[in-house]
Parts: sequence; C-alpha cells; structure tokens
Amino acid sequence: MRTKPIKNNIMLVTAVIFVLLILFFNINLYQVKSNEIKRSALHNQENLHNVVKMIEHNTATIISSRLETITKLDFFDKIREDLTNTTKIHKQSNFEKLNVHFKHIKEQTKHFSTLHIVDKDGYTYLRIHDHSLHDNTISSQRSSLVTSLREPKPRSFYEEGLYGICFRVSIPLYKGDTLVGILEAGIRPEILLTEIDSLVRNKSYLFKKEKASTGFYTDAVLDVGLRTLLLDPKAKKINFAERTYIKHELPLYDHSNKLILKVISLEDITATEESFETFMLTSVLASIVMMLLLLILLEKIFAKILIRIDELLYILNKTDDYILAIDASTKKIKFANAALYNALGSSKKKLKNKNIEEFLRARNDYDSGCSKLFKDKNEKTLSKKACLILGEDQNIPLEVRINYINKDGGYYIAICRDISEYLQQELERKVNEKMINKYIPLSQTDLGGSITYVNEAFCKLTGYSKEELIGENHRMLRSPKTPQKFYRELWGNITKNKSFSGELRIRTKEKEEIWVRVVIEPRYDINGKKIGYVSTREDVTDKQELRFISERDQLTKIYNRRSFESKLSQAFERTKKEHYHFGVIMFDIDYFKKVNDTYGHQVGDEILKSITKHIKEVIRDDDFFARWGGEEFMLIVKTSKLDELKLIVSKIQERIKNTDFSPVPSVTLSFGLGIAKEEDTKESLLKRIDNALYEAKENGRNRYEIAL
Repeated sequence: MRTKPIKNNIMLVTAVIFVLLILFFNINLYQVKSNEIKRSALHNQENLHNVVKMIEHNTATIISSRLETITKLDFFDKIREDLTNTTKIHKQSNFEKLNVHFKHIKEQTKHFSTLHIVDKDGYTYLRIHDHSLHDNTISSQRSSLVTSLREPKPRSFYEEGLYGICFRVSIPLYKGDTLVGILEAGIRPEILLTEIDSLVRNKSYLFKKEKASTGFYTDAVLDVGLRTLLLDPKAKKINFAERTYIKHELPLYDHSNKLILKVISLEDITATEESFETFMLTSVLASIVMMLLLLILLEKIFAKILIRIDELLYILNKTDDYILAIDASTKKIKFANAALYNALGSSKKKLKNKNIEEFLRARNDYDSGCSKLFKDKNEKTLSKKACLILGEDQNIPLEVRINYINKDGGYYIAICRDISEYLQQELERKVNEKMINKYIPLSQTDLGGSITYVNEAFCKLTGYSKEELIGENHRMLRSPKTPQKFYRELWGNITKNKSFSGELRIRTKEKEEIWVRVVIEPRYDINGKKIGYVSTREDVTDKQELRFISERDQLTKIYNRRSFESKLSQAFERTKKEHYHFGVIMFDIDYFKKVNDTYGHQVGDEILKSITKHIKEVIRDDDFFARWGGEEFMLIVKTSKLDELKLIVSKIQERIKNTDFSPVPSVTLSFGLGIAKEEDTKESLLKRIDNALYEAKENGRNRYEIAL
C-alpha cells in the first residue's frame, strides 16, 4: 500500500515527459520534412538553371554548325565578293539561294525566325526573313553588332530587335584573312519553354522585358490572379486552382548583362503537400497512441519491478553467503540478509545499526582489527580473509569481497562466503599433490614440446634433475627403437586438441631403455587458449617384456604363430568394415632338414636368425612378419595387387641369393602367395596359400606360385 502514491507520482511525471517528448519529436519531424521540401525546391531551381544553360548551349552549337555549313557552299563565295564590292551585283541571286537554306533550317528548327548578313561597316546586306528591309545600317541601334565587328568571333546572346527578343547566334565572315561581314541567325526564346517542359516536366512561362519600362509581359493567355502571383517576387509558393506550386524564377540577360527575359517555372507539389499533411497527422496520432500504450506498459513494468524487488530480497535472504551494506563513516550495518541473522542467532531489528567490529574480524595477524577490512574507499572489488565471531572459541572462516559505493555519504557492500569446506579441500589437495609429485611422473610442455615443468616422480623415472629437463624437449628421452610413425600419430592427435595415450620406449639418463605408458592432454589458459600439453607416464617395462615373450618367437624375435593368427583375424575384420585389401606370402627354406642333419641344429638356428634379419630389412614397416613354425614363415602385406607381392618376393630372393650362409654353400626359399578374396575365410585363404607353396616345391623349389 505504501508504494501506491510513489507509483502514481512516477506515472504522472512519466506522462508529462512523454507529452513533451511527443511535442518535441513532432516539431522536429515537421522541421525535417519542411527542410526536405526546401532542399528539393533549391535542387529543382538549380536544375532549371542547368537545363536552360544546356538548351542555350545546344541551340548555339546546332545553329553555329548549320551556319558554318552554309558558308562553305559555292554560292557563298559570291556573297563574300559582294560584301567587299559596293555595287552588290549578286544580291538578288544570292538572296534566292540563301532563302532556300533559310526555309530548310526553319522547317527543321522550332522557333527559328531570322537570318541576317551585314557587311564590315554594319550595313544590312541581306535580311532573309524580310527582304524588304535592306541597305540600312543597324550598328548604331545594336551595340552587340558593333562588338561582333570589333572583336570578331562566334557569339550567342539574347537581344531585342525589330522583330522582338531573339536568341542570336552570329559568326564572322572572312574572305581570306579579311573580315567582310557577320552572318547571324535568330531563334525566338519560346524554344526554352518547349525544351524545359519536356525535360523537367514543369509548366513554364516566358516573360519579356517591356521597352522603356521596368515591367514584364508574356504572350501566354493567363488568369489575372495567376499572372499577379507569377510576377510577385515574394510569392515563392503558389496556391491556384486547387493546386500547390513552387515557383522557380530564372532571369536571362542580354550581351551587356541587362535583364531582358524571365523564365518562370511552376513545380506541382500538391501531392507532396497532401502527403506531408497526412504524414504529420498520422505521426501525431501514432505518437499519442504510442504514449498511451507505453504508459500502460510502464504501469505493468513498474508493477513487475516491485515484484522483482521482492523476489531479489527473497533470493538475498535465501543465499548461503552473508551480504551486508555498511555505513562507510560509522561502520554500522544498514542491511544484512537472513543468512547472517541465522548464523549469529540474532533478529533483523537487533542487528541493524550495530557496529560491524563486534562480530567480523580480520584473519591475518598483520591485519588485525575490523576497521582494516573497510578502509579502502575505491570502487574496485577487494578480496580479504576474515572470520565471523560466533562465540569465544567459535568462528567461521570467510572470504570477504568488498565494494565501496561513493553515494549518500558512502557505504560498503560486503559479500562474505564461508570457506570452511574449501580450506578442508585445500588441505586434502595438498596431500594428493604430494602423493602425485612423489609417485606419478608428470610433465608440462609448451606448444612446441619444450618442457616447462616436471615433478619429482618424473625426475626419478628419467634419472634427470629438474634443472637438466626444464627448457629441453622431450626428444632427449627418445629411443631410436620407437618408430617415427608413433610420433606422427601422437602429434596428429594432440595438435587437433585430442588426447593421446600409447606405449613407447624411452631412454633414461643412464641410457637404459624402458617402456612407459604415456597419456597426453592439451593445456588451456583461463581464456580457453591452448598454451601447451600435460602428460603422465607409467613404467610398463615388465608388462612389455611379458607381452613380448607371449607374442614373439623366442629364436628369431619376430612374431609367432599365435600373433599371426590374431593379426590375420584383424585383417579380415577390417575387410568387412573398411574394404581393407591385403595379401599373404607363405615361404619356407628349401632342404632345411638336410642342413640340420649335415651341419647341426646350431647352424640351422643361425640360418633361421640370419634369414629373419635380412627379410626384415627388405620388407616395409607396415608388413606383418611372423614365424609359422620350423622353417616356415608368413607375411601379411597391405595391398590389392599381385604385382606388389611379386616385387616383395623378388627382393627377398635377391637378398637371400647375395647372403653368405657359411658353412652352408647356399640357401633358397620357396613361396606361395595370393590376395585375400571377399569370399575368403582364414582357413580357405591359408589353404590356397599352402597349396601354392606346395606347387612351388613340386615345380623345382627356389620359386613362387600364385594361389588361385
């Protein structure tokens, strides 16, 4: 109930603010739209000016070109002669010829009206548009003609003559290098209206300067009211016949820069004005509706805020952390949540305005006294150790996070967390860390593999000290017996942020070869960026030796029959799942029983070991080599091509042929080989290979046969 007046006052203030904002918004919107219309009017005024200049330029260019063309005709040479001859003997014939061209230009060019030739003294030679007027001087009446004769060059300008105002185009006439006269044409200025209306789609009017008067007149039939508005310099916007226009006025000057014409163009903005009025009305109505909706929404939001405040207070009172607001100057409690009341066994009323020193103390010996917890008046979050005093010998260890709020005299916000369980876990962690350090070899590296940390157990395993290992690379522990394939697989995993586990040989400081099981995981910083790797090792030398004994032939140290059968089963499984292709080579030593009988079993054993050694050097790392029994051996080769099996057999035969087996003069091998088929089983494949080996024996030995 106490919040209702506050809520009503807030709603009233909000409504006033909204009204002012709507008023401001719509005034601003009106100004923006008005400025847009003004900018459009200025643009159209400039556009009108550019259009008129373009029309003048194009007209002058076209007429000048046609005049130049006429002057290049043959009969025009007679005109030049006449202009230098006082008798003007060819005048009539020249008039007739020139009149043909005058009529032709007049047909092609709208508003073309005059064609006039004067001699160098300013006398009319021919006035094609009115042949009755000639042999008179007009230079005293037209200053433009005097200028053209004094400074001969092509010109274009507006001028008023006997036939009204014209846009004149003149070019000088020469005979050789001597000026003999002027050829000029006149176009009525109405050409501007025709071109303007087609280019800018405005309704335009031409007003001409009245002689001996400051007024203007037009040949157009106009309503008196419209004429008055058009000539009123203050009327920029015209409302006439239920339409609204923007008036664009362009003055035109003669060659001596005197105002002679006005082009007044009307831009119809009726649709724009109506659209603007509709837009403004819609905007005002929309703003009012929006204000009402926002007020309704605000009332609901404010109600939700009050509910949210109650929810937040509920959450604060339900949290296990102790939350306090403390007066910065008096150190008295202004607010505390239920967790603190419950811990102290005190009520809200009793606890409020109590001094914080009574039950919250610093834990550090060097930071004794409660005041030290709340001495830093800065707005950064500070973390300190403290304890909540429950009794004389009873307290709760806390981590206190303190913020200073510089408002209303200043106060502290303190969030106190019970860290009893954390401290217990920390003690247990240190015990576990001690055990790991002593018994589990652990190392850390950077991204390049350089060692950044090792523990005591790692040093004990490798025989190196921490000083000898830090900064070095794990390569220093590599055994040459570990294949490069293992390291490629290792780095292929961990560089893709995958973990890796496997068994490998390492070499200790004393050059002892031991087997370890290694597990490697990526390391990340607090931002999730990978910074290196952490690995643990377990000495599995004894396990490896037992495995080696169980998997290997004791004499030759290659895989035994049981390992071969297991590998062959795996190959068939891969064939089903991955379309894996492989072949098998079976071979034995020719006449081996005779060698044992003649030279003894010790020599026979040495031959078995020598053959094994040489074949291991010939075959590939991926080929699986095993002793099948007695003098028989097996090879599993990853391939789908018989030619590859033949090549391996050829290499083995070549190596055995060039090997000294003294005291035995020579040793040869017989081979059976074939590619596993989809329908094969272990038994069917081995039977085919065994039959092929038997055929090789029957066909003379020291050869191979292919299993079909």
